[in-house]
Amino acid sequence: MTKSSKFMVQEVGVSDLTRRGNAPVSPVFDDVYYSADDGIAESKFVFLDGINFPACTYGTHSFTIGETGFGTGLNFLLTWKAFLEAPDNRLGTNHLTFISIEGYPLSLEALQEAHKDFPELAEYAEELQKAWPPAAEGYHLRQFSGGRVKLLLLFGDAAKTLKTLEANIDAWFLDGFAPSKNKAMWSEDVLFHIGRTSNTGAKLATFTAAGFVRRGLEANGFEMQKAPGFGRKRERLLGVKRLNEDQSNTRKKEWALLPKATNGIITVIGGGIAGAWIAYTLQSKGKSVQIVDEPHDHSARHLPAALIAPAFYLEDSPRATLLEMMYLYTCQHPLIKKHTTMTGVEILANTIGKAEKFRKLVEKLKWGNAFISSNEQGDLSLPISPVVDAEGLIAGLKTDIHTIRATVDQLERHDATWQLYDKDGKHITSSDTVIIAAGAASERLLGNNCPEMRLRAGQVEVLQRGTAAGTSNILPEKSLSYGGYLTVSADGHPTAGSTFEKLEDLRDFDRQPNEKSRRTILRDLVSALTYLGRLEEDHQSDWSDILRTDHSWRGVRATTPDHLPYVGPVLNQSATTDKYQKLKQDAKATGLGAPCLQENLYVFSGFGSKGFQYAPLLAEYLAASLDGTPSPLRTDQMHLLHPGRDLIRKLSKGYH
Repeated sequence: MTKSSKFMVQEVGVSDLTRRGNAPVSPVFDDVYYSADDGIAESKFVFLDGINFPACTYGTHSFTIGETGFGTGLNFLLTWKAFLEAPDNRLGTNHLTFISIEGYPLSLEALQEAHKDFPELAEYAEELQKAWPPAAEGYHLRQFSGGRVKLLLLFGDAAKTLKTLEANIDAWFLDGFAPSKNKAMWSEDVLFHIGRTSNTGAKLATFTAAGFVRRGLEANGFEMQKAPGFGRKRERLLGVKRLNEDQSNTRKKEWALLPKATNGIITVIGGGIAGAWIAYTLQSKGKSVQIVDEPHDHSARHLPAALIAPAFYLEDSPRATLLEMMYLYTCQHPLIKKHTTMTGVEILANTIGKAEKFRKLVEKLKWGNAFISSNEQGDLSLPISPVVDAEGLIAGLKTDIHTIRATVDQLERHDATWQLYDKDGKHITSSDTVIIAAGAASERLLGNNCPEMRLRAGQVEVLQRGTAAGTSNILPEKSLSYGGYLTVSADGHPTAGSTFEKLEDLRDFDRQPNEKSRRTILRDLVSALTYLGRLEEDHQSDWSDILRTDHSWRGVRATTPDHLPYVGPVLNQSATTDKYQKLKQDAKATGLGAPCLQENLYVFSGFGSKGFQYAPLLAEYLAASLDGTPSPLRTDQMHLLHPGRDLIRKLSKGYH
């Protein structure tokens, strides 16, 4: 890690391949990734057979494997294939999560080269290559086989990364390079966190038989035994986790609680991008889900097109990494790709200071030109940023989910279930768990227990493709972001937007487009086109003759004070305030216990203008929390999203 005068740089090493005979070798550790004799046979013998895979998954709803050392992905590819081909798994009702730590991820080119050694795995290897992230420190969730198989890549230092992992792991593959070559992967801290995150009865397999590794694992709760090694290697180790005494994680804020939901029906209130994505994610995990969708809402579901254009930060912080991970996950998600009309956005350095910031950003991230670059003017290019068919995506997410068309006005808790009623007191449905994904309507449903929402109206202009006589090709083919944005919608019409108009009350919203907003949007677009040299300066006064609008769209966004959404349980605000009074005298006070929660009531709202970008990964996060499966977020990021964060912040400052 190195320091700059203005920002911190975190680096994850990028590794390429050399060869030693038939075996690929890491130039960083001067060690082979797998046996030169038969890598596949070695992997099956040591790891899959070592934990009795796939038989160990039979009868489970979900099974989680942890791995140290992703390398070429050989273990993952073999595990994925064996899982899908196992007779007991062919019904498609169980799920596999594969978590792997890697400090020196291979470049895509090196990964492709290594996979040539496994033609029998070509189908799986190609899918992995398509989803391969840049070498960016953090968590990279990728899903395959319709979501039944999830890969969570943890890029970074092993001990530091494992410290932030919240998971209950059923089996471990310890496949780092030899302890003599890569001591950090076998450190006391790493072995501690392997023990901390393991379920009682978790199995462990590794190629090494080193005494200090065996003793370290025994000290962290594993019963270890030696077994015959593969090929010329005499011995290896197998283990089983004894009763787990302590799985606490000090990196997680004690108030940032996400309780697991009870079994039964989950009702999502809201049918926009947030509601659709959380419902889809829960159903893909085998949950019983229904959506209650308002017949007339103000969400972005009818937005002509959604542009994924992220905001990045120069500093090294959990928030900055979270934004990066959400962006990369969304851009590479199979469903997003299915509903993408075009890719690539150019973020213009059209204000003072942006060019230098963008150059530093590219230097900090080191993702490579396939993901991010800047030109001589400092403009930022993001080749994988998609333009999403908003309506098509939301409709696709809800295709197989039972939807009730009604407006919920009241929630009541009776006999351990939630009862939903409309404004006339008519009963709509009953549910064991409720998730409020209603955006601007969240406050109506939650009342005094709703975390702070700020309403903003927005207008988008759908442009005609043709231009006035004497002007042509003034609109670039690539999408633009410049404070406003220009993109292309699913039907081929360019769209420009958007405004961000303050609303005090949802009743103040006027759905009818207005001329003031239209002029603001087109004026900003003209300035961007002039910056790019696609319009002469003297055209700025007669832009209405150049840019023709086809129609306008207006909607309402619900955002939050810190511009991150609320994802998690709904607090009883009054009771929690009373319980946490000590924070007024001591902002660092601990041991106050969990906040007072509304039982089985959650909120998934406040996405502002970033719903299409944030919802995919955060839906996985909330669904994993409700399901008790591994979290795709670091523990030091969870409090950033918790619905209680504003209350904690206010109490810590000494006021209500």
